[in-house]
This record gives sequence, C-alpha cells and structure tokens, in this order.
Amino acid sequence: MASRVGSRAPAYCTATGKAILAWLPEEAVTEVVAAGLRPVTAWTISDETRLRADLARIRARGYSIDDRENEPEVRCVAAPIFDHTGEVTAALSVSGLTSRMTAARVRALGPVVAQAGLRISRELGSDRQPS
Repeated sequence: MASRVGSRAPAYCTATGKAILAWLPEEAVTEVVAAGLRPVTAWTISDETRLRADLARIRARGYSIDDRENEPEVRCVAAPIFDHTGEVTAALSVSGLTSRMTAARVRALGPVVAQAGLRISRELGSDRQPS
C-alpha cells in the first residue's frame, strides 16, 4: 500500500474522504464535482451521478467503502467522526490488500468501523445516533 502520513488523495476516491464528504454540506460536494472526478484507477467513481448515489448509500449505512478506487489492490472501510456540534471533522479507516480484505470482510468490518466512529464521536461530545 502506498499510504504515507501527510499524503493526500482525492476525497471522492478514498474511504476516509467519502466518509467525510457524505456528511458535508451540498456546497462542498458540488465543489469536489466541479473540480473534476479524474479516475485514479479503473474502479474510481468518476461520474457525478454514481458518486452522489454512493454518498447516499454511505449516509444510510454509516460507513464508506473504497473498493480499489484509489489503489488497484486495496480495499478500505471508513466511518465519519463528528464533533460536539454534530459536524463531521474526521474519519477513521481500516485498509488491506484485496487478497485479505475480501468483499465479505468489508461487509463484516463496515458496522464495526461505524460503531468505532460513533464511540469516538461521543467522546468528542456528539449526540449522533447510528444510521
């Protein structure tokens, strides 16, 4: 995996980015889309309609998935973290190579990661409830 502390990647193709983006105001999503949804891998969501549908699914289930969208052999599951005002401020994630992070493993880890995000959010003063 090519992840490095301090590195950057587009929000629309990472699980942590999408976990944050899903709970940002509409204006923020519009800005991201306007900047362009350049494909990073063959699996990157680069269509506005598909991205918006993915963000709606993320809000409904409480966690996001990066299925090889940022790195070709990596899957990631992430959940938002909310502060005491209820605003999304960060995200936490679990990543692995596709050989170990299977689709079934992603489905199993998603709710666990979402619960961890809610516990951290509550420590920060959020009163957010599970999706």
